[in-house]
This record gives sequence, C-alpha cells and structure tokens, in this order.
Amino acid sequence: MIPDAQETEISFTETVGEEEAWQAVKDKCLQDAINGDYRAREWLTKNCYSSTLTAEVQPKSQPKQKKKEKTDTEIINEAVSGLVSIGYKKSQARGIVNKLAVSKIYKSSEVLLRDVISGV
Repeated sequence: MIPDAQETEISFTETVGEEEAWQAVKDKCLQDAINGDYRAREWLTKNCYSSTLTAEVQPKSQPKQKKKEKTDTEIINEAVSGLVSIGYKKSQARGIVNKLAVSKIYKSSEVLLRDVISGV
C-alpha cells in the first residue's frame, strides 16, 4: 500500500475547458427540460435565456421625446373651406393654410383665416 499519498483531482472543466463544460451543462439541462423537468426549464430560463433576452429586447433607455404639437386637422380643413367659400381654389387654399399651420400652432380656424387674409 502506498502511504497516504494525495491524489490530484482533475476536474471536468480543466479537461475540456470552461466553455465546453458550460455548454455540456446547458445541453443536459435542456434535455431534462424537454423530458418534462420543470426545474430544469426554470433554471434554463433564468440562467441562459432571460439575461440574453432582456439585453436584446430592452433598448437602452433614451430620453422620451415630447410629441410635437401641431395644428389640428379639423382646424386646417375649416380654414380651407372658408377660403374656398370666398373664392380661393381648393389646392391654393390648402397650400397657404398648410404653410401657416407648419410655422405656428393654431387653436381656432378663425385665427388661422385672419392670418391668411392679413398675409402673415
């Protein structure tokens, strides 16, 4: 007999490498999950898929942009109708009204018509 000689342990990780060992663990766990082991499924979800999914799905937080306020479509249509009723062609009226509505936010068609007529 050999007197209390210590045996050196050789780990699986040292033999095949860390990546291969991790892949072997994931493969075994996946097989167990496929065979109905709910604990294996939970472990896979928590340790293999949730961290990569959250990193891919959740975009980096960006400052929210304020919704640009603009003149209501109904106000624009009312102003166009008003201009058409006093003799403007519809396409000409729409062009003038849209040009003004882009440069300023109008809350009423009356103010918009006044600006059109005054030549603002």
